Amino acid sequence: MTTVLRFSDRQRAVAALALWDLERGAIARKSCNAVLEGVAKAIVNKDQITGERADKYAAMMLLYQADPVRARFLGGTYRATLAEDKTEQLAAIDRELRAQIVAICQMVFEQAVEGVATKAARKAKATSLQPVQRWSLDNESAETFLKTVTPEVRNAMFAALTTGEEEETRRLLANAAELIEELLEQASPIVAASLTETESDVEASHDRDRPRAIDLFLTAMTARVLGRLGRFSDGETAAVENVNFWDTASDVLAAAGGAATNGEGGLVTNEDSLVLAESGEPLQGTGFAQGHTSSVVLEEEGLIPVVYFRHSGGTDGNPIHVAADGLKLDDTQARAGTTAGCNCWHETVYEEAE
Repeated sequence: MTTVLRFSDRQRAVAALALWDLERGAIARKSCNAVLEGVAKAIVNKDQITGERADKYAAMMLLYQADPVRARFLGGTYRATLAEDKTEQLAAIDRELRAQIVAICQMVFEQAVEGVATKAARKAKATSLQPVQRWSLDNESAETFLKTVTPEVRNAMFAALTTGEEEETRRLLANAAELIEELLEQASPIVAASLTETESDVEASHDRDRPRAIDLFLTAMTARVLGRLGRFSDGETAAVENVNFWDTASDVLAAAGGAATNGEGGLVTNEDSLVLAESGEPLQGTGFAQGHTSSVVLEEEGLIPVVYFRHSGGTDGNPIHVAADGLKLDDTQARAGTTAGCNCWHETVYEEAE
């Protein structure tokens, strides 16, 4: 099987700068032989290196991984490259899981809203409607139809949520919880495979944490969905696009990654709003793949997990969050999830120990 090596933007930039420093004399020519220079040019000019050149790169990395000058021609030290690889591998798992959980949350909410809206639409048949409203009732979704009628007519159509409707909503949520549990279970061995050792310990920790994450999902989503439908039944339009499930998905992933839960659909935090692990100490990593596994990466690879605040990029974002974008969590009071509708997040980045 042919070895294929791919290099990140950071590695290409490091190699390019090393070549530039060599060219202008900032690096002595004796510090760089023709082979090193050739590898650096290959890294800069190609997205990947294959075959014998890949084997040569691996040998050069072993030879010069601890030499800060020569290692630059190889895209950086072994530790810096490893740190970037671990960051990307684990963060990618969390990003994919978060997107899927948000989609599941939105799906179950849409199904619940549609069920209540359909009930209201049936009641509307006995209500005097204008022609455009009757057309909407016959040709568009129940929720779209409800937006065409006046608040008075809409209120007349609705009664409070019945016991049957609550039971149906809880059934939908239970089905969604099973989907999320399956996602987390399937992701666990993928996370473990990105670590060099203690795979069984990581998967055992995930097995232990998963039920708490699912309980958090059910508690949080039951309150949000039934509460929203209750207001919907009272005449408030419950537009799906106005409901933000980002924070719910993030909390589920944090709980699945070792964060302590409070039994009320949330995470346990300290006075600085830092998420705590079951031990009562601040969680070293974030999310599922970067949760308690960060301690494993620290022990196995000697890499330091550092948590950063990331702003969602919204133009109408909290000014404090905008200013805090890219700062270490230890250096700012900004915390994701503390502002209504906030899509900001915390990101774990593994860094080479100084």
